[in-house]
Amino acid sequence: MDQTTVMDVQTPDHQRVALRQNDTQPALLGISGVPARLGHGFLARARPALTIESLSLMTVLAAVYMFAAKFGEAFSIPQLRVSPLWPPAGLALAGLLLFGLRLWPGIVIGALLASVTSVALGSLTPGLRIILSVGVALGATLAAVSAAWLTQRFARGKAAFEQPGTIFRFVALAAVLSTALSPTLELASYSLAGNADWGTWPIRWFDDMVSVIVLTPLCLVWSTKRLPMVDSRRWVEIAGLLLLLGLVCLALFGSGVFAKQHAPLALLLGPMLLWPALRFGQRGTTATMFVLAAFAILGTTHGSGPFALHNQSLASSLLLAQEFIGLVGLMALVLAADVSRSQGIDVALKDSEQRYRQLFECNPQPMWVFDYETLRFLAVNIAALHHYGYSRDEFSRMRLPDIVPIEDVPTLLATVPKARQGLKVPALWRHRTKDGSLIDVELVRHNLLFNNRPAAMVLCRDITERNRATKRAEAFSDLGRRLSAAGNPREAAQIIVEIADRIFGWDASMFELYLADIDEIRTVLCLDTISGKRVDVTATRTVTEPTARARQIVREGAKLILKQRPSEFSQEARPFGDTARPSAAVMCAPVRKDDEVVGILSIHSYTPNAYTEEDLRGLQALADHCGGALERIRAEQELVRLNTELQERVRQRTAELEAANEQLKALNQELEQFSYSVSHDLRAPLRSIRGFSEVLQQRVAGRLDAGAMDCLARICGSTQQMERLIEDLLKFSQSGRSDLRLGPVNLSAIAQTIANDLRNSDLNRLAEFVVAPGLEAIADERLMRIVLDNLIRNAWKFTSETPTARIELGASSEQNQTFFVRDNGAGFEPGGANKLFGVFQRLHTASEFPGFGIGLATVRRIILRHGGRVWGEGAVGQGATFYFILPKTSGTTNGQA
Repeated sequence: MDQTTVMDVQTPDHQRVALRQNDTQPALLGISGVPARLGHGFLARARPALTIESLSLMTVLAAVYMFAAKFGEAFSIPQLRVSPLWPPAGLALAGLLLFGLRLWPGIVIGALLASVTSVALGSLTPGLRIILSVGVALGATLAAVSAAWLTQRFARGKAAFEQPGTIFRFVALAAVLSTALSPTLELASYSLAGNADWGTWPIRWFDDMVSVIVLTPLCLVWSTKRLPMVDSRRWVEIAGLLLLLGLVCLALFGSGVFAKQHAPLALLLGPMLLWPALRFGQRGTTATMFVLAAFAILGTTHGSGPFALHNQSLASSLLLAQEFIGLVGLMALVLAADVSRSQGIDVALKDSEQRYRQLFECNPQPMWVFDYETLRFLAVNIAALHHYGYSRDEFSRMRLPDIVPIEDVPTLLATVPKARQGLKVPALWRHRTKDGSLIDVELVRHNLLFNNRPAAMVLCRDITERNRATKRAEAFSDLGRRLSAAGNPREAAQIIVEIADRIFGWDASMFELYLADIDEIRTVLCLDTISGKRVDVTATRTVTEPTARARQIVREGAKLILKQRPSEFSQEARPFGDTARPSAAVMCAPVRKDDEVVGILSIHSYTPNAYTEEDLRGLQALADHCGGALERIRAEQELVRLNTELQERVRQRTAELEAANEQLKALNQELEQFSYSVSHDLRAPLRSIRGFSEVLQQRVAGRLDAGAMDCLARICGSTQQMERLIEDLLKFSQSGRSDLRLGPVNLSAIAQTIANDLRNSDLNRLAEFVVAPGLEAIADERLMRIVLDNLIRNAWKFTSETPTARIELGASSEQNQTFFVRDNGAGFEPGGANKLFGVFQRLHTASEFPGFGIGLATVRRIILRHGGRVWGEGAVGQGATFYFILPKTSGTTNGQA
């Protein structure tokens, strides 16, 4: 982004505008606000803005130009056909510089009217007169416009006469160069009528040149500078200058005897310009130049004065007078500008000194000036008098070491030579005021000459309160950090009184805590200063009842006790170890916890007036911090007690749980062994019973009656049912004992195999199996075959009464592998879903649907061992859906579920 700076500049018509500069291209903001390139801004402003103000100014300028031309024409010399006085040139340039180039049409109109009505062109035809008038007007306008543009561009415009350098540029560009256009074009126009006298070109040029040198500065200086206040003595001097000027002009250019003298008397004109230049500035100089020029040209025209050369032509005399006026005028303008600038510098210096004096005296910070050689105070401001307590006379008799503590004087004396050499010296010092108080100060030094002696001006900032606040803030910051580590009330009390010593200072301190109520008190910490050493005298405090002052502090709050005579204190105020030195200043603050006073913090000093009300507020803040620390300590101690108690309870409960777990493991192992043993031991007699029963059925089929055959059939059926029950129990037992062998399992293929087996077992049954392809899981393949076999056979069993059964295996989640087996069979009551997965739990009777209630329990155990979950949803007559979730990466253990 461009960096933009806005400055104030002056346009060629000397109006202030804004100059916007950035990194790439400057721009001038005109009056209309339209940016223009800096090099073309003045010409852009030259275009006239047709406003009422502009038209009025053009009219005035045209009228002034025309009447000034008529005035000059009145002094025209017939034989030369030229006027020795031509005011329009200087007035036109002054008008453009004062009001802007937009008024150039006024010059055109004024010059055109003056030429058309000129007597010199009266003998010409009207057409030729108009043509010649246009040429004359064009020359006058170009001369004025070019002079104005060059002055504004290279000589600071209206401010051209404030510096000698710009005066020389003004004369060279505007008075010498630009004025050559007007006589050149004027005589060129006369050449069209065959009436041109090119011999008068120098006189015409010098006419315009002198007009610009004399009239343009006169108009600009008198119009742009505010009139100063003139006292009576100055009026007398002005009257003397006017009188002398009149006498000299009459003597030189009148008809007396001096008028017949020539060049030597012209030297009298020099002092007449030096006096106003030195005493009256640019106004006096330009006015004197105007008077002298008028007398010199008029006198020379009439053949009198030092410039009237009687043995040569009038043109030569006029040229000599004009050259002299131009040269002397230039010197006078340069001298006046230099004198004015010097006077401006002197005035600015006096103003600067006055402002410095005001800033020095009225500065709210103490300031002084001291002599490097004697170290005496040369000047002090009012703030220093108030701050240090000395009068100005006392300061004038004092030296710099007098305000420094005696122990710091050697450091001060060693620092002064370095400061005199301008080297960096310490800025932080201690000073002592008249009442003996020590203050911390920060000094800013500036070396200078004071009455031509090496000295230094010092600005002093009292930083006592800032240092005290910084020390207090650091102490409180340290207090919070250290109190957070305190483990008991005594440690907290030690930290509090140590911080109080850093902030306030004390000779004795005490921290007391109430026990049950305010009727019993215990001293936690008691310190005293004995023979210059801090001594712990807590053991000597045997007071258990609060004193009257303690009860008062509980009722009324913090208290400050200051005594000039320590003997006025009661026995309570005496120090705790050294009874020979009673306390002269005491601060007591209640220690609160939840708006309840739980103790008292007090500090004592042997020095009278050692503490202030502000110190008392600081002590109360310390006491408040202590109350918070005590509450935290109590809470932490209670937390530690509860934590210890909780840990003990957890330890006991853990031991109990571990014992119960061991018992449960033992019982579970015994149950597994019993189940396995019973299952295997029961199978052998069942096989015998079943086998002999089937043999009897085959051998005695025709010899037994129907009742006996029915009994044999019942025996065979019961043994088959018992074998299935034992088989299911074995599967249930093995599902919890065998190790998991995880790996990719194609559930779709397993389900399809089970479905084919069921179709082949009953070819007459109408059933639709829908198995989603590509269902895979990370699991134990043998156990997952048991899960799917139980779920699909359950669905086959409970859809036996459905005309067209539909059994579906699918998946419904991507985050976890959620699979389901859905059927449109008998369903179940929603409230009994939680009982389905218990061992021997059934929602239907054996006459409705055969079974033992072990299959779903086996499914649940296997799924839980895989780290998954299984549940069922259903409604009576609307089928059932059993969901089971298998993690994508199984992280389960091989323990039993």
